[in-house]
Amino acid sequence: RNQSKTREGLKMNGGLLNFSDDDFINAPKALPVYENTSIKPDMRKSDEVKKKGKIKLNFNSLSEFRIYPDEIANFNPVWLIDDFLMEQSITTIYATGGSGKSFLALVLGVWLLDAQKISRLIYLDGDNGYTTLKRRRVDEILKTYSKIEYYPLFKQNSEGQSIDRYSVLSDLAENLTPNELKGALVIIDSIRDFIKGDLGSDSVVMPYLNSLKAFRDNGATVIFLHHQPKQSKNPDENNEAYKGATAFIDSVDTAYFLSNKTNDQDKSEGKLAVTLKPTKARNGAEHKAFIINGANFKLVQADYYKYALTDKERYTLELALQIIKDNRMGIIQSDLAREIKSLAKAQAVEVLSNNALWEFLKRYDEKEYIIIKGARNSNIYKLIDENANTINPMPYNAVEAYEFKE
Repeated sequence: RNQSKTREGLKMNGGLLNFSDDDFINAPKALPVYENTSIKPDMRKSDEVKKKGKIKLNFNSLSEFRIYPDEIANFNPVWLIDDFLMEQSITTIYATGGSGKSFLALVLGVWLLDAQKISRLIYLDGDNGYTTLKRRRVDEILKTYSKIEYYPLFKQNSEGQSIDRYSVLSDLAENLTPNELKGALVIIDSIRDFIKGDLGSDSVVMPYLNSLKAFRDNGATVIFLHHQPKQSKNPDENNEAYKGATAFIDSVDTAYFLSNKTNDQDKSEGKLAVTLKPTKARNGAEHKAFIINGANFKLVQADYYKYALTDKERYTLELALQIIKDNRMGIIQSDLAREIKSLAKAQAVEVLSNNALWEFLKRYDEKEYIIIKGARNSNIYKLIDENANTINPMPYNAVEAYEFKE
């Protein structure tokens, strides 16, 4: 991956977050030619290789599967959503039950269809019944988007047969035709509903995950939803662990821990707000926050670091901003810490300790205030606009959102 991005995949235009056609990682322009690869073997498949099923492999026939520099150089990975979802990858989104995983995944697919980032959405639902689909108004989405293929496992065909939840992934993987899934997004909801046996066993889990790899290698972008073990009722105490075998994380390109951050105002407006923290990022990924408008299924991206605040962080930032506002000439770091603790004690709220405080406050440098160097290399905190009469009044459990548009 070229870390020095000369063109941003996401561009700001009039306050809107825009996707460009440059949402890809630049592949190397050329790779060196090695002496031992100057002559390639005949890549035409033998009759034995063409046949479906396992081939008789030896070191001579193995050469037909060798990869060469130009094949890698000519492959250009594409970000479907910049620094969040890469084309032809496997991503897992996991959270406690009822956090909004399913609705987010479906609306992400809707947005990608609207943006023409994908040509097909295949949704395999082993978790939800008619009641849930009705409550989520999935029927309205399906009426609007004919390219969504929604397959709930409770559905029966004309002969009264149902899909076998434990073999459907392997059956589909074994019967793929070349590039059948190119441009498709495949969503599995949720992976535990397709696995028979101990979710904690790698040997049980791996065959199912290998089927997802077959989808990816055929051209699909795959998202599978997953659950967490039982957590504390206090969301700030969630340990961000996933349920089951290490293979669930080892086998994916990206893993996100999802947290529902919907506040009372969001609920009154029919919105769902979630944050996603990458816990594995093989291809590079960043923290994200999304807000979904339940009335029109529109998706917007929010400032993660404002929306993901814990209670301690929110109180800390609110008090820090209040103190900095009251000290327009600036306040040194040690005095700021002392006043934060004093106000917190008076208001009977918990704030961050000094060990975590300074790293936390650095996040908002040049956003809510500026940190400048003073005498003896001390840090001084000042408002960005010294002529401003007020600071940004937006509560820090709220969100500043930008709509995705082409």
